[in-house]
Amino acid sequence: MNETPESDYLVNTIGQPLSLGIAEVCAVQPADPIEWLSGWLYKYVESAEWLKAYKKDKWEKSVIEA
Repeated sequence: MNETPESDYLVNTIGQPLSLGIAEVCAVQPADPIEWLSGWLYKYVESAEWLKAYKKDKWEKSVIEA
């Protein structure tokens, strides 16, 4: 299979979260897997944004204290 810039972009941006979400769908087996996956992905994004802000804040505090 030939890799294209578009496929590289998708793999690098949503590949891991989508794989994790689909694995969770398989484990949970919700009645509406599409709806459940959309909620899971939304929470994943919120968690990733929170973690990024937390790491930035922690780094800024370490620079100030140094």
